[in-house]
Formats: sequence, C-alpha cells, structure tokens
Amino acid sequence: ALTADLYHGPAHNNLGVAYLKKGELYSAASEFEWARKLLPGIPDPRVSLALTLERAGRSNDALREYATALDIVPEHLAAIQGMTSLQ
Repeated sequence: ALTADLYHGPAHNNLGVAYLKKGELYSAASEFEWARKLLPGIPDPRVSLALTLERAGRSNDALREYATALDIVPEHLAAIQGMTSLQ
C-alpha cells in the first residue's frame, strides 16, 4: 500500500505493528510517527507509539503519547490501560 500511496496512514500503522512484533523499536516508532501525523483524529498510532516507547525505556514519552490518545478519545480503553499500567 505504501508503494502506491506514501501518505496512507493505516499502512504506516500496520507496518509499525509488524516492526514492533519483530522487536525493531526504532523502525516501529518511525512508522507510528508517520501514522500519527497522517491520522490526527485516530488514537491508535499514539497508543502503539506509547507501547514502543515503553519497551525502549522512555516512560515519560510513553505517558505523553497515552495522554495525547486520551485527548482524542477520552474513553479509549487501550490508552487508559496502558497509562494506568505504566503509572
């Protein structure tokens, strides 16, 4: 999908998930950053980026991403769970 459209946010998010599953945190974070910019009203890339930042030991940055996801959708369960678990 990215070959056809470099600005396809869901494809960046899905690629980030694949990288995260492989443990490639830098690549995952980069894809989630793209997805976050391309999908400003969707909290999922922010939650995925937060998970990636957690795994990289960057707790404060992860908390900030969870908070941003909750600003978009205050009842987003994955963001609530992630933030609560991290705190």
